[in-house]
Amino acid sequence: MFARVTFDTRDARRDSLMPGRLSEAANRIRAIGGVESVALTAMRPMYGFSTSEYYPDADTLAHRKPWGMYWAVSPEYFETAGMQIVAGTGFPDATGSAMPPSVIVNTAMAGALWPGENPVGRCVRFEQPRERCNTVIGVVETARWGEVIEESTPQFYLPLANMPFPAQPRTIAIRVDEAMAPAVSREVRRILLDEFPGGDPDIQRMTTVLEPKYRPWQLGATLFSLFGVLALLVAAFGVYSTVSYDVSQRTHEFGVRAALGARVADIVRSVLRDGLTTVLAGLVAGVLLTLGAGRVVASLLYGVAPRDPLALTVVAGALMVVAVSAALVPAWRASRADPLLALRNE
Repeated sequence: MFARVTFDTRDARRDSLMPGRLSEAANRIRAIGGVESVALTAMRPMYGFSTSEYYPDADTLAHRKPWGMYWAVSPEYFETAGMQIVAGTGFPDATGSAMPPSVIVNTAMAGALWPGENPVGRCVRFEQPRERCNTVIGVVETARWGEVIEESTPQFYLPLANMPFPAQPRTIAIRVDEAMAPAVSREVRRILLDEFPGGDPDIQRMTTVLEPKYRPWQLGATLFSLFGVLALLVAAFGVYSTVSYDVSQRTHEFGVRAALGARVADIVRSVLRDGLTTVLAGLVAGVLLTLGAGRVVASLLYGVAPRDPLALTVVAGALMVVAVSAALVPAWRASRADPLLALRNE
């Protein structure tokens, strides 16, 4: 969850004291039962971002890159946000002059600036090409900053304790045990009201922030699922109708075979084989079409590849189960054909 305090009016003295007050509030929140970690940040995820020019490795204008997105965070931020450091280390727990000029880049930025190389130890400057060198001390996994599904964007993180340009903490990030979330939220509100008299505490859970962004995808997934179920029912009815019609045309044949000593299992097997042959042909054609159209539907998929073998196997297996179930009734009817009636008609 994320917590911040807003005020109705601006107050220069109060605003200057806010970073210290916010740090004190964060220390008190750490002592609450159910709180796993607490961090400070200038802005919460999926809410906004800051931008800056940056100059990697060199101090000439020829190496200037487009404006990049950055976040100012405390050392505990990555643990609190559930972001994994994939190379190097996180920010040290230090303040002031004890905090060296440093930066952490995401995997997208590392791949764009230093493809195939180790970015740890590289130099990045901001705003002006001859400013201090901020050493890359770590690489963090790429996080989404605006939408649930978006292209990977170069991003970097700077330490609140030693920023190359002014930035103040405004938000407390809190990682809590799910079962304790309501109780923690109430306690956080009490602490913020105590630390910031006259303020309006704003406490939001990340699930609440993400819910509006997930909603269109959930609606689309529900509609596609309903269409899929409907298509499956139509396919089952089609298989049943086709096999039933075939059995009705071969009733005399099955009766004669039964009179000549054919076993019930043989007749059932014959009906199932003929019915499933058509289904297998349709499945093969469908799989080939899916593989061919994979690139077209790739942008509509999330969390699964368009040619994922597990997904294809599960869908094909479900269709086979439906086809077998739809063919069992006609097969059972064929096995009950009256041999005497069949011979009499012959």
